[in-house]
Amino acid sequence: MEIANKCNYFIFAVVTQVAQAHQPYLGLNVGSDFFTARQTITALNIPGQVKRPHSVNGFVADLIAGVDVLKKGACKINAEAFGGYHIGATNIQNTLSGPPFVGNLKQKLTYNVGIRALPTYEMNPHVDLFTLVGFEQKQLKSESEDGVVEGPSGVRRINFNGLQLGGGAVVALADNWKLRVQGHYAMYAGKTTTTSSNGLNQLPIRIKMSPYAILFSVGLFKAPSI
Repeated sequence: MEIANKCNYFIFAVVTQVAQAHQPYLGLNVGSDFFTARQTITALNIPGQVKRPHSVNGFVADLIAGVDVLKKGACKINAEAFGGYHIGATNIQNTLSGPPFVGNLKQKLTYNVGIRALPTYEMNPHVDLFTLVGFEQKQLKSESEDGVVEGPSGVRRINFNGLQLGGGAVVALADNWKLRVQGHYAMYAGKTTTTSSNGLNQLPIRIKMSPYAILFSVGLFKAPSI
C-alpha cells in the first residue's frame, strides 16, 4: 500500500509540473470580420477584363484551445488551435447594370479553422502583450443566378487558405479568467474558377478571387486550476 501511495504521489507530482510548465487554456472569441475579395473577371472569347472588390462583413465566434509551450522569464510562446462560424449573410448590390451583369448577389462566410503561435511578453502580473502568426482556412459560400461579375453562378463553396498576422493584449481577471483583445490581418491564396453566364448565352466566364481580411475581437479565457 505504501509503495502504491508513493507511486500515485509521484505520478501526480509529474503531471502537476508538466501542467504548470505547459499551462492549457480554453476560450471564446467574438469579433467583426471584414473580408474582401478582389475579383478579376474575364469573359472568354471577349476582350477586356472587369476588376472590382467584393466585401463580406459580419460577425464570427471562435472556440480556442491553447497551451503555453515555452516560457523564459517574462517571455513565453503560446500555441493554439481555433475553429469558428460566421453569423449572418451579406447581400451585395451590383453597381453595374444591364446584361451580362446581375443585380444582386448573396455571399456568406461559413466556417474558419486554423492554428497559430502567440509570442507573449508579460508586462506585469496582470497584463500580457502578444503578437500572433498562424494559418487559417476560411470558406465562402456564394449564390448567384448569373455570376459574370458577382461571383460563381449557382451555389458554390470556395475554401481559401491564408496567413494571419496580428497582436493584442491579455488582462488577468479573478479565478484564472482572462480577457483578451486582439486584431489581425489575414492574406489568402487566390482561387480561380470558371462558370457559365446566362447573360452571355452560357459563354464561360473566368473569375479570379484574391481575398484578404481584417478582424477585431474580444474573448474570455479560462485556465484550469492546478
